[in-house]
Amino acid sequence: MKAKYVQIKERKNQIPPIQYAVNPPDRWKQTIGAVYDQFDTLKEAELYSKELSEMFDEYSRAAKGKVHVDRNTVGGLFQHYKKSTAFQELAQNSRKSYIDQMNDALKIRLAGSNKTFGEYLARNITAEHADSLYNHLKIDKSPHKAATMCKVMRLIWNVGFRSSKVSGNPFSKMKIKATPSRTVVWTDEQIEKFVETADKLGKHSIGTLVLMCYETCQRPVDIRTRKWKDIQGNLLSLEQTKTRAFVQPPLEPGIIDRLRKYAHSMGPEDYIIVCESTKKPFDRRLYSKWAQKVRRAAGLPDNLWVSDMRRTGATEMADSGATNAEMRSVTGHKGMDVLSIYVTRTNTQAESAAQKRAAYKKNKAGVTAP
Repeated sequence: MKAKYVQIKERKNQIPPIQYAVNPPDRWKQTIGAVYDQFDTLKEAELYSKELSEMFDEYSRAAKGKVHVDRNTVGGLFQHYKKSTAFQELAQNSRKSYIDQMNDALKIRLAGSNKTFGEYLARNITAEHADSLYNHLKIDKSPHKAATMCKVMRLIWNVGFRSSKVSGNPFSKMKIKATPSRTVVWTDEQIEKFVETADKLGKHSIGTLVLMCYETCQRPVDIRTRKWKDIQGNLLSLEQTKTRAFVQPPLEPGIIDRLRKYAHSMGPEDYIIVCESTKKPFDRRLYSKWAQKVRRAAGLPDNLWVSDMRRTGATEMADSGATNAEMRSVTGHKGMDVLSIYVTRTNTQAESAAQKRAAYKKNKAGVTAP
């Protein structure tokens, strides 16, 4: 199969001097979720192009009725779920994530089976099948992947049950052990080193993305999709993609100065952060790749993610003594049970708590003394 839409780009004073890009057409982007991507080698670019081409061919055959999916199978149940209100009401990122989980599940062969999970009759899936799927993924992938997929399967079977497609939900009450919450927090030195390296590499945009996620305690998707009209004075207005919560975190003067310094254009409808090579906002794949290159060039640990900036900023707010209500007004969390996932306990918080308790006890003793 010939690789399509592969472009060769020459880069002056950069290593490597030649970069390869795959720029899929709009029909691929709209139907299979294809995205523009860049690669350091022609082989990587061609492989990505062929994967997209195969996905689009499969989509086209299904659209023309050449691929028949029995509506009574797990694959048929997945198609039913994609048409449901529950799926359509999901945020765009969540829909894409769920589709990835379903596509992966379709191909899995459970132990001792000669057919894929997608070929099973949905009504015949039992709790034993659910456990087998979980254990397969736990060993072959990771506990996190296994737990995530079973969570999605539980939601799909719920919709199927309400629609009388299945008679029960084998993925309910699985008693899956919760995977440990991520607790990585960047240090000030690591953030400074990352941004400094990004600027030296001419990738100012990725440094800006990290700084804005850190300063505003927001997810990368909610920062990289912001436009200049979203900034009024020193406030950044946004509706969070995941929860639909509306927040207005303030921007430090230094951040605003940096935004203006590296702005590609500043019209109300222009994106604030624009990739230097594409002149467009980052998608998840591209910003992750750029972040990885900057992180490695800076000599920083591979376990540092851009998404950790939300937790890093929230933890810093807690260290500073900000109240729960104050923190939630920035992060958009509705309750402390959810916010606590993002705030990593530190010695600073422990010392502050001890000092407050000591002051309380001293004051209490003074009040009750004769």
